[in-house]
Amino acid sequence: ASRRVRARGQLAAREAPTEVPEPSPERRQAQTERQPQARSGEEWEPIIAKRRQVVTSHKRRPDYKAFAASKTKEERSENEPMTPDFEGRISKRTWESTIQDWRVKIRDWYERNGGQAVDEIIDLEIEPMRPSTWSN
Repeated sequence: ASRRVRARGQLAAREAPTEVPEPSPERRQAQTERQPQARSGEEWEPIIAKRRQVVTSHKRRPDYKAFAASKTKEERSENEPMTPDFEGRISKRTWESTIQDWRVKIRDWYERNGGQAVDEIIDLEIEPMRPSTWSN
């Protein structure tokens, strides 16, 4: 019995791609219902307040204070850390990624410019969040 060998990249007739059927109306409706809805201004208020608090708490850290004291905003280059816009209406994942990148850049700057390793800082002077500021 001999084996047939196909040239690379060629599909046999039985392996040819088939057309994908259109989703049923019920499935289309279910997909539409899962998509996120636009938020109103009132819905963004607690999110923006929490994001502002995150930025403010990070600005109280010794590494940020040293960075801010080193140069004025006008003297900073585009490559240096820029405070994230907490009022921007961006997704949670994008916000978290942005704030994480900012913190890493601040830490790196601090350690490159003579600061001790951030992990060794004991007194962070960060005020804990009070339960009255938590949103339900």
